[in-house]
Amino acid sequence: MSYGFSAKLPLRYDSDDGPYSLLKTIKEMGQQNLRMLVLTNPGERIMDANFGVGVSQFVFEQFGNFAEEQLQQRILEQVSNYLPYINITNINFINRSEQNELGLEITYFIESFTLEEKLYLNLENDAAARGF
Repeated sequence: MSYGFSAKLPLRYDSDDGPYSLLKTIKEMGQQNLRMLVLTNPGERIMDANFGVGVSQFVFEQFGNFAEEQLQQRILEQVSNYLPYINITNINFINRSEQNELGLEITYFIESFTLEEKLYLNLENDAAARGF
């Protein structure tokens, strides 16, 4: 049996990690935690109705400056409250209308590990499938 920080989502059986695959690096854990926070709708998390950005609520909005500002503010507030070890350095909205794709790229920094990473979400696919 090996050691890790937490279970890797979605849960998968892993005989090496026993019983589930584990996140073994800070990079993996930060990425999963941020992804989960952005994709979770407020009210879905048991015992904490405020947890979650609720990005799926924005997917079918008329996207423009107002919706982008609201979503960006929501992400910054939620990360500050629930993932204070993550510093968001940039939020970039990717709108490829010819491909009918709305994406979100979040650049973040984990200071205690001097780790800079990017999280990319295709909002239609990730919000609909909720694939962590």
